[in-house]
Amino acid sequence: ARDIASGISAGIGLNVIGGDMEKHARKDVTGTNSYTYESDGTCDGNSLEWQAGMLFKPSSILQLGLVYRSGSEVALKGEARVQYPVPTGTTTPPLIVKQEKSDFTRKYNHPATCGLGIAFYAAPNLTITSDITKTMWSSMKKDVDYAASGSILTDANKTLDWTDATRFRTGMEYRPNSTLAIRAGMLTDPSPVPDKAISLTNVIDVERIFYTLGVSFMKDNLTCDLVYLHGDGERVADSVRYTKTTNEYRLAGQYRF
Repeated sequence: ARDIASGISAGIGLNVIGGDMEKHARKDVTGTNSYTYESDGTCDGNSLEWQAGMLFKPSSILQLGLVYRSGSEVALKGEARVQYPVPTGTTTPPLIVKQEKSDFTRKYNHPATCGLGIAFYAAPNLTITSDITKTMWSSMKKDVDYAASGSILTDANKTLDWTDATRFRTGMEYRPNSTLAIRAGMLTDPSPVPDKAISLTNVIDVERIFYTLGVSFMKDNLTCDLVYLHGDGERVADSVRYTKTTNEYRLAGQYRF
């Protein structure tokens, strides 16, 4: 970042967005007409996104920040294979096994985001911060192209009907002395996923509110952090009520030589 005027600075940057995915699924059905369904796939790829931001310092106790990240379309390339049974229409045998195998390209849309943040230095040892971030989840889609399309491995290019979501966060840090920092905060986590995609066997995605408490101890070259996070929420889709609760404890230590 560089100062472009008194109390105003700006910066730009590039991020590398990448992914490496591997999937294996198998279903074995036993009985008179036993069969196996199996699916395997691997893919990887990377791309670039750019970001730009500005920081305003209207006074010694107030800072305002703006940031935009462009998002990116990552082309994940790899190989997929499926094995599945097909009825023969006879009893000898009633089923035969078919296999499909193909190279493929799946385009993953890493969504763009924009955000606004504020920091208020209420006292020399007390800082209060808040920010709001919008994620353009509506760009999400299923876009896959197989080199050798078949009955199971079929091309697809369709929207997932996700909606953009706006997350709000706020928190404070209090430093009673030079070795101790106490933090507390909350954030909202809205769901971009439509009702039709929610199920116990697919995705359970609900809007949640998280609360955090933390403490840090700093002495010479040693830093220790303890954090507790709690979040819960619920959602009703097609007359079915879904709930999701999170409780996390984190302990971390760092020593600088």
